[in-house]
Amino acid sequence: MRTFFLLLFLLLICLAGKPQSFVFAGGHYGRMLKINAVWPDVLHNATIFTAGFSTRVSGNKIWHRQYHFPETGLRFMFFSPGNREVFGRAFSLTPTLSFPIASASNFQLRFNLGYSPGIITRSYNRQSNPTNNVIGSPLNYFILFQLESRWTISDHWQLALGADYSHFSNGRSKIPNLGLNIPAISLNARYKIRESISPTTFSEENQPVKKFNRIHPGIKAGYGFNSQKSPGGPLYPVYVGAFTLNTLWKNKIRLKVGTEWFFAESIYAFIQNQDIPFDNPRRAATGGVVFAGGEFLFGRAAFVAHIGPYIKRPYQMNYVLYTKFGPQFYFYEQQKKPFFQPFLGVYVHAHSGEADFAEFAVGFVF
Repeated sequence: MRTFFLLLFLLLICLAGKPQSFVFAGGHYGRMLKINAVWPDVLHNATIFTAGFSTRVSGNKIWHRQYHFPETGLRFMFFSPGNREVFGRAFSLTPTLSFPIASASNFQLRFNLGYSPGIITRSYNRQSNPTNNVIGSPLNYFILFQLESRWTISDHWQLALGADYSHFSNGRSKIPNLGLNIPAISLNARYKIRESISPTTFSEENQPVKKFNRIHPGIKAGYGFNSQKSPGGPLYPVYVGAFTLNTLWKNKIRLKVGTEWFFAESIYAFIQNQDIPFDNPRRAATGGVVFAGGEFLFGRAAFVAHIGPYIKRPYQMNYVLYTKFGPQFYFYEQQKKPFFQPFLGVYVHAHSGEADFAEFAVGFVF
């Protein structure tokens, strides 16, 4: 506990010179979603403690103004999911972005997004925790979506009421991996350390911005991995290739359509091991999708979301819908150089909401 207060004190010192910086703490109350008929018992409602800080961006980047000067932050979250014997506790230390949606004199409506690693203390174990058919590994991806209302009650204090959705998944790197999903309501108190400073303005502000740019092609090659259906099995590689057509909307969202194809080594190994009589087993282990999606651009970073149907399903896959999301990183600021540059990406590929594999990728937007 003394370490916590020492870190908080050091944090206050670091934030003292930042424009409109806040520290906050509060709680969430919700219920884990049971999305499978054989889900373990959820004995209690989920409770979550959260604490962290946020700082309004300075305005020295183009995307700061385009997104109406959002807040960047870092929050610690401690979860009690609802069955301590099966799920234990969960933790995350998550970078966040907070976007203003609407505001009045003493009121703000904001959308908060967070993405980071997350820890679950009791994952599946064949001997000590066999009933946890939800999470197969301690280390997971964690994502937070939150709609938050803030009321200013004094010069330094705000009260925030939110509705949020928390998700843990290991991207099927270990089975089981149904994913832990917690919708909740939240209440927290926020303390303003410093008054707002007028954001920096820059010459691009009065220049016209094209609603749509011309269409540019893009390519991507990825390497993923997943486990088969049995817990404790080996990781198998997944090889991915994609082609997209891209256009830029108002210089802040890259809209895209494309096709993506992948070869799953786990399905190919199953076909070979079971001596299933396919004329072309590699073709049977190949899947393809068409998709539409977008990238929300924040300087050199982006958050990617794709959705679309399968046009070629691998052997024994009965799913229809494909989704993919995750961060993407560029060599140059997107608002200054949106095309003709390489990128790196980290994604979770899923079908009908269930993770299929995690992927690391490199690509180029022409």
